[in-house]
Amino acid sequence: MNTLINIQILKETISGDFKIINNDIDNEFKNYLYIEAKTDFLYIKQNQNNFQIEFKIPADVKKIGFFIIKTDVFNTLINTSSGEEILIKTEKNIIYFETKTNKTEIKNIKTEKYPNTLIEFNKQNSLKINKHFLIDGIKSVYNSASQGIINPQLSSVFITIKNKIIEIFSTNTFIVSEYKNKINTDKDINFVLPVKNAIIISDILLKNKQDYIYINKENKNIILHNEFVKIYSSTIETDFLNYKEYLKTEDNTEIIIKKKEIIDYFIKARFFSGETNKINMEIKNEKLLLNINNKEIGTTKEEIFIISNKKEDVIFPSYNYIYLLNCIKILKGSEVVFLFNKTNKTLIIKDKENIIRSIVAPQNN
Repeated sequence: MNTLINIQILKETISGDFKIINNDIDNEFKNYLYIEAKTDFLYIKQNQNNFQIEFKIPADVKKIGFFIIKTDVFNTLINTSSGEEILIKTEKNIIYFETKTNKTEIKNIKTEKYPNTLIEFNKQNSLKINKHFLIDGIKSVYNSASQGIINPQLSSVFITIKNKIIEIFSTNTFIVSEYKNKINTDKDINFVLPVKNAIIISDILLKNKQDYIYINKENKNIILHNEFVKIYSSTIETDFLNYKEYLKTEDNTEIIIKKKEIIDYFIKARFFSGETNKINMEIKNEKLLLNINNKEIGTTKEEIFIISNKKEDVIFPSYNYIYLLNCIKILKGSEVVFLFNKTNKTLIIKDKENIIRSIVAPQNN
C-alpha cells in the first residue's frame, strides 16, 4: 500500500467519530480500524457488531493495499500530524506515516482477517432526505432517553417518516421529547435506534459535507449512506410508545415567556437545588414566579413577566428543573410556550412553531 492524502480532510473525517460505543461487545476488533487503499480513495472502517462506519476519502493511491491498526494509535498519529499531506504506506509488517517533518513506523501486528459483516442493500429502495432534519430531530430529543439499557424503550430514539412528515421522539418515563417537521420525500420508513448510536450518527452526519442522506432498512438494521460515508446500525425491536395522548391541549393553562430569562434562572438554580433538583412555580398576576428553597444553602426567587397568558392563575406541582432546562435549551427562537395540563399535571414545553415539544411529569412531593 502507498497512498498520499490531505491531512486536513483526514482529520475532519476521523474527528470524534471513532470511539468505543459498547465495551461489552464480544469483538476482538472493536479497538481497531481497517484501512484500505483502492483506486482514488482511502476507505476507513470500524466494526463494533451493532454499529459500523465506513468512510470514503479521496486520495492519491499509488499502490493498493490494507492494514489494521489500533483506533487510538491512528487517531493520535493523524491528529498530531502537521503540513498539507501525509504518506501512508506498508512494507512487509510495518506501517509508515510520513510528513515533511515526521516519519513514524508502526508494527502491523494485527494480521487476522478483519470481520466484514456489512449488509447488502438495494439502493433503488433508498429513502432520500435532507440530513439536517435527522440531525436536528435527534439532537432535540436524545436527552430525554435513559442512558441505561435496562428497558430498550427508554434508552432509544424512535424515528418515523410518513406522509412527508418526520417525527422523532424519546422518553425516560419522566419526560418525553418530540420533534416534528414537514419533509420532502416520497417514501415512508420507521425504526428505533439505541440512543448511543443515534447520538454518534447525528455527529457524523453533521460533519459530512453533503446535505443529503439515503436511508435503507434491512431486516433488523438501518443503513444511512451517501457518496462518502456508510453507517450501519442495529435497531431495537420494540413497539412504538403511544405518547401523543399526553400532548392533548384540553384544559391547559398556556403562557409564553422569554427563553433567555428562564434559562438564566435555571443556571443560577443549580447552586440551590440540592439532590432533588426540585423547583416550585406559580402563575400569578401576569408573572411566572419561580422559587427554590434549600434549608442548607438558601433560597432563590425570580419573577418573569408573561408575554401571553390564555388562562387563569395556577400553582404548579414541583418539577425537576434539570429536565425543564434541557427541554428549553433545544428550542429555537427567543420565546418558550408552557402548557400546563391540570388533569394529569404534566407540563408541555414547546416552541411557537410547534416543531419541538417536550412533556415533563411532576415530581413526587
